[in-house]
Amino acid sequence: RVRARSAWLPSLRAMLRVPTAMLRTPMRRFAAAAAVPTLAIVGAGDAIGKAALGLLAKNGFGPGKVNVNTFGIDKKIVGEVNSPSVSVTAADSAAVALTGADYAIVLGGELGAIGGALKNASPGVLVACSSNSSALKVMKASGLGEKQITAIMCHKEMLGASAIAAAKNADASAVKNVIVWGNGAVDASHALVDGKWALSLGVEQLPKVGEASAEVNAAAALRHMQSWAFGTDGDWISMGVLGSTDYGIGRGKIFYSVPVVCDKGEFFRVGGVHLTAEVAKVMEADRVALLKEASA
Repeated sequence: RVRARSAWLPSLRAMLRVPTAMLRTPMRRFAAAAAVPTLAIVGAGDAIGKAALGLLAKNGFGPGKVNVNTFGIDKKIVGEVNSPSVSVTAADSAAVALTGADYAIVLGGELGAIGGALKNASPGVLVACSSNSSALKVMKASGLGEKQITAIMCHKEMLGASAIAAAKNADASAVKNVIVWGNGAVDASHALVDGKWALSLGVEQLPKVGEASAEVNAAAALRHMQSWAFGTDGDWISMGVLGSTDYGIGRGKIFYSVPVVCDKGEFFRVGGVHLTAEVAKVMEADRVALLKEASA
């Protein structure tokens, strides 16, 4: 059962990249790769796929070139990508797109088949799925370990920061430390606006956010994978990870969004974050709902 905990919050540097800022995700602590990595984007659809490929063509993925294999994006869109740092191909199946992949972003499609096709990927492949439930299905179908699969949740983080910024007439980049719990509960109780505690400025503790656009979803998917692959330099990012004993989530039954830090292909849960009674209540509701969904 999720319950409030005693306060503990380390000092943090900037974490969020939202709308215009998020489209220029900084590449920090990138190590030079010995070989050109392969990123697979599966099941994106044309709108998110076009936005993701546009961001990759503009900003790249890492410190050097990247091969991008796609499945589910119109081949005409793929053919329009022109970038010296990104080589994009359109595959005829998920299995072909995932072959040799070092990183895989799974945004839709037949999840059981995609999970099975991950046997064609690199042994250490990192897989980011579009939701907690899809991450659980892909993990079960693939047999990959819990450290290799996560769910993308930072689109809610970005929307939360944008909503707070709009309410306070601030730039979205000035909003820090927004957390996404569970299945998308946005928590502003640790957020800062231009260095000031957001709640002291009248920001709601649990701000409501709408649905993300294709552009925000695409930027979130890439930011999630870049943060995981190359590290966050100590900054927090919200990710759906397989449940552990922290925050009363329970071990191994569901994926659940918590704040993490990343370091070159690894993520580490941030523990001891203070939870108010209101936040703990919505976290518990999400936990129960995800458990019900997982057992259906």
